[in-house]
Amino acid sequence: MLALSLGRSPAGARQLRVTDSPFPVEPPEGVDGRVDDKATDFIEWFRQQLLQQQSAATPDYLN
Repeated sequence: MLALSLGRSPAGARQLRVTDSPFPVEPPEGVDGRVDDKATDFIEWFRQQLLQQQSAATPDYLN
């Protein structure tokens, strides 16, 4: 019986649809993407910092 239910939703549960989200698809009027752009820039900077730390911590003879 358990094998038959694997991968299925519990009885009575409905599947969530994207249209059920309370958040609008488009940003509200008057809002620009500057915050998103700054967040993306920060994430890329942070990623580069992590890569630099990894390469500085790895001895050259292992490369």
